[in-house]
Amino acid sequence: MPSTYSSTLRIELIGTGDQSDTWGNTTNTTLGSIIEQAITGITSVDITAGDVTLTAYNGAVDQARSAVLIATGTPATTNNIIIPNVAKTYIVTNSTAQSVGVKTSSGSAFICPVGTQTTLYCNGSNVVSGAITYTTFNTLVNPLITGIRETTTISATAATGTINFNTLDQAVLYYTSNATANWTPNFRGNSTTTLNSLMSTGQSFTATFMVTQGSTPYFSTAVQVDGVSVTPKWQGGSVPSFGNALSVDVYTYAIIKTGSAAFSVLASQTRFA
Repeated sequence: MPSTYSSTLRIELIGTGDQSDTWGNTTNTTLGSIIEQAITGITSVDITAGDVTLTAYNGAVDQARSAVLIATGTPATTNNIIIPNVAKTYIVTNSTAQSVGVKTSSGSAFICPVGTQTTLYCNGSNVVSGAITYTTFNTLVNPLITGIRETTTISATAATGTINFNTLDQAVLYYTSNATANWTPNFRGNSTTTLNSLMSTGQSFTATFMVTQGSTPYFSTAVQVDGVSVTPKWQGGSVPSFGNALSVDVYTYAIIKTGSAAFSVLASQTRFA
């Protein structure tokens, strides 16, 4: 009985009783090359000249079996990487200056933007879908934006002491329990990441801290970035010296990085009742 090949990874399936005394060679190729390529293999695909159809061989190393595809070259427009129409997952890194499409020969292309790493899945029915992760940040010049949704952390916590504001977790922090003492916000990435490491000089981050006040109000007495005190400039030129009873005081901070571990902060306090 002759060998056959699996439908997705094209692995040789030795026929019963075949390859006497030589089956070890086939097994070593399957385990040491083909399966390893499907799990950890990386293939670079130069798409400078146009669309590229990946090689797909039965029982031998090829391009389409690799786990990771890296699009390279200097294409002048969006070109496609054409994959076999079988069920398979890929990780696709776009290292070119153009968007890259990934498709089957008869299907529609899934577009991988510039500077992204995308996890793709072909369902074997000419449909390629995926999830995009940006590995670089592109500068948008004069974009038209319909709306932006910001992540807000709502916590039944009372403002007091040093409050760590993790910018990797939220842009807005809302404490819904009445403040119990004056406080100092400390802006950082998170417990292991500094805000300084996340920002380049000339970039800014806007943070909002919403504080619920009871009958005895309190206020922010200082500001820190990565645990270091920064003297903010307050809207209207006056530093707040009191809170507002039975209200929600909203503090907004525009944090501008002016140099290495150097920041300017523009702050405001607004009462909502």
